[in-house]
Amino acid sequence: MRDYVRECFDEETRPAEVWFGEPQVDGSLAAVEYWAVTYPNDKPLTISGCTLLRFDSDGLVAEARDYSHVKEGRFLPPAGLFRGNG
Repeated sequence: MRDYVRECFDEETRPAEVWFGEPQVDGSLAAVEYWAVTYPNDKPLTISGCTLLRFDSDGLVAEARDYSHVKEGRFLPPAGLFRGNG
């Protein structure tokens, strides 16, 4: 596990800027939109996307899907898209 975490984060040179939307829940389904600016090797990288989840009867994640878009550079989310962001 330690090797995996190092592989994922060793190139990060400063803390990421991260925003999450209000989760949308309908029964056993949930969706949440996110936006992040990371800094691998000190170069900004913007990631935006949505995670879709289905929970089982025990409340555990039974299915997860993630859709994302990645763009080089630092792009902030549009004003008002997330709480506390304009």
